[in-house]
Amino acid sequence: MSGDPTNVIGRRVVAFIVDGGAQLLAFALVAWLLHVPLEATLLPAAELADNASTEILIASSFPLLYFIIFEVIIQGRLGWTPGKLFCGLRLVKRNGRAPGMLRAAVHAFLVSLAVSFGILGAALFLVLAWTTKGHRHPGDYAAGTYVIDSWSFGHELVMTPRGMRAGGKSVTRSDAKQMMGGDDTGADILMARTKPNEPVYAKSRGTYIVWRTKEEQVFELDQDTKQWHPLG
Repeated sequence: MSGDPTNVIGRRVVAFIVDGGAQLLAFALVAWLLHVPLEATLLPAAELADNASTEILIASSFPLLYFIIFEVIIQGRLGWTPGKLFCGLRLVKRNGRAPGMLRAAVHAFLVSLAVSFGILGAALFLVLAWTTKGHRHPGDYAAGTYVIDSWSFGHELVMTPRGMRAGGKSVTRSDAKQMMGGDDTGADILMARTKPNEPVYAKSRGTYIVWRTKEEQVFELDQDTKQWHPLG
């Protein structure tokens, strides 16, 4: 997996268009099945609440339902929307795994907010995603997410002077604990070694530890003195 896995701007644009088309198509299908004219779903909210039938209310709320199902739940748990799946992309955290529903919701909400400002908002997000390290727009920064090629899914993302690279296979704490035969301290140390020079919280010790590549040793943060000491 050579190259920058986040350098997928063209496919991100296509995925966005596919997602928009899929949502419109699904919305039109629901309205047709419920025998609801599309123009009836565009009534002001107050008028909808007072006069609309159950069918119109269901059709009108479908975009929100679609957003929750695909942009939050599925994207949060699996990393894809229909558009991203079609284009071979995934939304991930720094460890290359699915972001979780909260991060996915923040990401999707901010993208929708940008689009609500029209071409200017969409263009701003596109330019930032094109020019920043990791190809991230404000929604990515706020949510702590990256959009990557699906081939790199499940691999740690490593920042280098030339951009992002896909590192080794990411390891969750449950994976680490299983690999260490149930040893909590061993699992925490293994997790630290998968993220060199980056402090990680060690549940077994109630503090942070870090694997320093220079010393090739694990250090522990003393919560009283706020000093790092070799883990003995």
